[in-house]
Amino acid sequence: MDTKDLGTGIYAGVTYHVIEKGGKKYISPDPNFLSMFTQNGANLHLLDDIGDKDPDEVMEALFATMKKPE
Repeated sequence: MDTKDLGTGIYAGVTYHVIEKGGKKYISPDPNFLSMFTQNGANLHLLDDIGDKDPDEVMEALFATMKKPE
């Protein structure tokens, strides 16, 4: 399957790529931030198959799933 880079964006200082693979769109955040997302409990499944959703709205939802600092 071919992977196409459909463009980049920045949300809350995190650069991300919107990619298309197998007819589905995904968001691929900068790898340097993946550990931050996983350590803080972000729901990374939100990045899978985003369809026609606005990538910034998906990133906003991703940040909303992270644990809040105590």
